[in-house]
Amino acid sequence: VKVEEGEGKLHVYNSYQVKEELKALGFVFDSTRKSWCMQLPAALNVLDVASSSQVDVQVIRRAASSSKLAPSGSLPVSPSPFTSAEFEATQNCRSSQAMEQPLVGMEKCRPMMLGDKMPDVSGRDLMAMTSFSEDMLKRDVLTCLKHSMGQEDAISTENVVLAYSAEQLMLALLELLVGSEQKALMPSMWSALYPQVLRATGGSARGSPCDLDQLSLPELANLLDSSFSVLVLNSPCSVTGLELSDSRIRELLQLCREKGVWVLLDMSNAHLLESTFNFDQTMLKQRLVVVQDFSHSLGISSWGCAHGIMEKSLAMRVEAKLASSGAGVSGSSLFMMHKFLSWTESSARLEATISHLRRVRRGASRMLAKVPGVRCLPCKGGFHLAIDVTDLELSPAEASEVLREEAAVCAVAIAPGKKRALLRFSLTQQEQLLANAFRAITASLRLLARDLKEMA
Repeated sequence: VKVEEGEGKLHVYNSYQVKEELKALGFVFDSTRKSWCMQLPAALNVLDVASSSQVDVQVIRRAASSSKLAPSGSLPVSPSPFTSAEFEATQNCRSSQAMEQPLVGMEKCRPMMLGDKMPDVSGRDLMAMTSFSEDMLKRDVLTCLKHSMGQEDAISTENVVLAYSAEQLMLALLELLVGSEQKALMPSMWSALYPQVLRATGGSARGSPCDLDQLSLPELANLLDSSFSVLVLNSPCSVTGLELSDSRIRELLQLCREKGVWVLLDMSNAHLLESTFNFDQTMLKQRLVVVQDFSHSLGISSWGCAHGIMEKSLAMRVEAKLASSGAGVSGSSLFMMHKFLSWTESSARLEATISHLRRVRRGASRMLAKVPGVRCLPCKGGFHLAIDVTDLELSPAEASEVLREEAAVCAVAIAPGKKRALLRFSLTQQEQLLANAFRAITASLRLLARDLKEMA
């Protein structure tokens, strides 16, 4: 949804799925721009709307209601240049083309192949193409809950919390999962990184630091028995500097599963879920919460743990960063696949563009290129990805649906039995995080294909 400068009109693009609703609201089809448009009345503050390229459905409804109630001196709504039949004909053209890019600003697009010239699209254009509203994102969360837990009736969009920064997410998760009478177990680095978060929870809910790699398995079991209800398992290599092995992490997960302890697990460890929790929807029914990588969410690209930076010095840097960035998203370097992947379907592949606010490093494309089934092409402002689904025995539509759902589920933190869900969405330049996420998704697709084959 855009407000074109100098026109004072509200334009809705790629709206073929909701055309009847737009007609009912008073929108008319603009054949020049291939959009549905409405003249904004003087009563609506056009400058406020035009200040952002993203306008949610409330603005549309407000514009529609203002137009219907506008005084006679207001600008009238233009008559439609298209008849209904002509409009249907233009929309039916989509099916006759092998690949029509549904994103605004990309006039011609087909499945990109290796060696193709990159489209000259700026990062700002890519951001505009993937615009969304918070309401849409919250509805996606509820859709995931509906498919995975059958709790769509118990949770409404008012109970979905969007966390724009790591400190907000930590505070919300601890408040939701721990409450005021229980304690959280976390690596020692966390007590230095998030003192304000731990203090804010108050009482006995403050975190108790512990070097997890120094504990034997029986000692860990005893710790988990001693009233701890949350284990924060952040990325060992990038934050704590501790090289926890995959086997140790699996032991921790299994212990937590047996003892009913919540786990906050970042996406850089998502590849461990397949062997521990079979990486399917049942993991959401366990006391397990999967969240994005906390370690890079403060916008600090290099933590220097491999070089032995002191915890105290690091904590001072982080606190300074927090003070300068505030709670907004401007100081964060975050990522969520469901927001910035725009999936389109071609014969046997899924096409996607990942856009970045910051310059993308070349190493990221090389890392993604190693992921089975994924082709990665750098483009201006981000990546262009192609995921091959031919060996999955799924149609592109089926695979696309699974990918959308899995990508959203990976970023949703769910509390079974509590009528609330949290979603953290973000951008990142962390190559390993992206690669692990795609490995987990392709593994899920293969599991689904196997299940479908067995059912057949």
